[in-house]
Amino acid sequence: MPSSRFLAIALFAAVIHGGAAPKARAGQPPPSGPPRLAAAPTGDEALRAEIRDLLELTGAGALASQVADQLIQSMAQGIPGAPEGFWQAFRARLDMERLTEEVVDVYARHLTIEDVRELVTFYRTPVGRKLVAILPAVTQESMAAGQRWGEDAARQALEGLKAEGVLPP
Repeated sequence: MPSSRFLAIALFAAVIHGGAAPKARAGQPPPSGPPRLAAAPTGDEALRAEIRDLLELTGAGALASQVADQLIQSMAQGIPGAPEGFWQAFRARLDMERLTEEVVDVYARHLTIEDVRELVTFYRTPVGRKLVAILPAVTQESMAAGQRWGEDAARQALEGLKAEGVLPP
């Protein structure tokens, strides 16, 4: 679950914020090209292979694709003037392999190979496989609950500002 949830959050942050812009050093132009997280300092390919196995076992790629589709649908509703072709082009440019390698880098900075092997062992158990099987539905339902929660909070905030006279009724 942690890997799938993290990949979904990483995708959400990338879609919403567009990634962090590279910063220029004093007296130097900013780096060119897309922003990229620093590679794991260990360079341990065995660890990276174990992490890829973990991500595969957890269905992280499929979950990230599902989240991307849901976010695009939500964003399209929020930006009704954007042509449909934009959203198709946007989705086509979401390089899931690149995102996976970025996430592998993150995991490699925070987990040991022993940690990853224990997680892989868990996801190969019946309850681990069950978690992977239900996670897409849980994620979809959780996103819908989060959207309702956010809409309710926004509605309450607007009502409060109107009651205070900050906004017109």
